[in-house]
Amino acid sequence: MKFKSFLITPFLLGTLPAANAIPFSDIVVKTDLGEKYIVKKSAVYITNTFDDKDFISLVTEKIFKENGSRVTTLENAVQRLEKRMIRSDEGYEKCKKSKDFKKKDCEYMYLSEEFVKDNQSRLNYVQKNLSDVKQELKTLIDEETKDIFKGKHAVMVNFRPIFQDLNNQKKGLDYSEIICINPVLKPKTSNHWSGKYSKNYFSIYSFLAMDSLKTKVCERYAKF
Repeated sequence: MKFKSFLITPFLLGTLPAANAIPFSDIVVKTDLGEKYIVKKSAVYITNTFDDKDFISLVTEKIFKENGSRVTTLENAVQRLEKRMIRSDEGYEKCKKSKDFKKKDCEYMYLSEEFVKDNQSRLNYVQKNLSDVKQELKTLIDEETKDIFKGKHAVMVNFRPIFQDLNNQKKGLDYSEIICINPVLKPKTSNHWSGKYSKNYFSIYSFLAMDSLKTKVCERYAKF
């Protein structure tokens, strides 16, 4: 009896998944000593995702954190001047009783139109400075976020690896939360995310086994 031989065509070969591409297989990374780090699908959780709107918020927060003292100082000055411009008989009486000012000074501050006019010019000056500073910060934000990538920027992933020693003994390690950054982002944009979440950031160029494991977790579970 003759048997027909069958050739597996390139097309059929293309339909066979590679071993490391099976979506439900464990992620395994070996150390330089032959130990293993293992991550199972059941121990991986997506905890947060960030897009272009989150990036604008991130940049805004960073810029105001670096320059916010200027805004706060001017806003406080505006409030003080506006408060001083409120005239009242009650304020006049308190001013006299405090004995911190002479009677004529209390009359000037709380009863005269001249005092209001003097402080209005100061108020206008401070308000103009405040407006200029806010516009300056807005320009910085616009510059940092121009040509922004529309879509998902980063994914926060929480996972728990297993460590297998040279005697094949396995031990569950603590959970690690990492930030996976979209590889299509410009370096400047990526730096904003890695700077904000420095505790969760790792280098994809590291030769450490744990960093290689994190890279593989990102490649499989952070869908961009």
